[in-house]
Amino acid sequence: MGLEEKVRIVEGMELDIAPKKNLILMLAGQKPNCEIDVRHVEMPYYNEEKGLYNLNPLFYQSIVNDIQKLGFNYEHGEIRKSEHTRLDKETREPRRVAIELRQLFVGDDAKELKDVFYKDPKEKEDHRKYGRLMGFPETAVDAYCNDRSKLYEEGDTFLLFNNPMDRTLDVLRFLSFRPTQNHFDDEVKVARRWHDTVKELSPTIYEKVVRYHERLRSEEPMEEMGKFLYTTLN
Repeated sequence: MGLEEKVRIVEGMELDIAPKKNLILMLAGQKPNCEIDVRHVEMPYYNEEKGLYNLNPLFYQSIVNDIQKLGFNYEHGEIRKSEHTRLDKETREPRRVAIELRQLFVGDDAKELKDVFYKDPKEKEDHRKYGRLMGFPETAVDAYCNDRSKLYEEGDTFLLFNNPMDRTLDVLRFLSFRPTQNHFDDEVKVARRWHDTVKELSPTIYEKVVRYHERLRSEEPMEEMGKFLYTTLN
């Protein structure tokens, strides 16, 4: 199976946009591993009594089947629940719902990534190993492990997104790690490489990444954000 066909498989997978982006980067050899939260939130699987969107085992298996088609190793993770705000389809009022999901670890180091992810409490070397397994720049990993004051805070990174004069705006959308203040220019080159790779291999996924961050920067209510994340992006 050729690269183009594998890209089409990723584009058709019912996943959030972040794991789709990461799978494209893995196909291109730009990332070694990734973790995926597999969830399904269509109404046929809604448990009214428990207020829970159940994860359909057949749907989960369909994602696993696609991962196999892509030629990646994988490890099954735990089943857990997360809460989100969604708009009621009838009343259009926001309501809290619980979504059942199962984690899936993908890549040549899937078992090692899974072991590190679930280790509690995590030691410094566990964080270092996780960062390397996810393909983050060594400078960012080192700062996270040794001196987090050198890292941009998440809010600082968000401000970078909101600077319309910043020519690296599109590239910053592909940051999946907290960059350092001292090595930002070098670290953003990693994000640029990821940006260029996704844009070239899958314009469809690239546009969804852009739309996702544009929505994050908007002033729309969180319930609208929830609706967008689980409908528009899938």
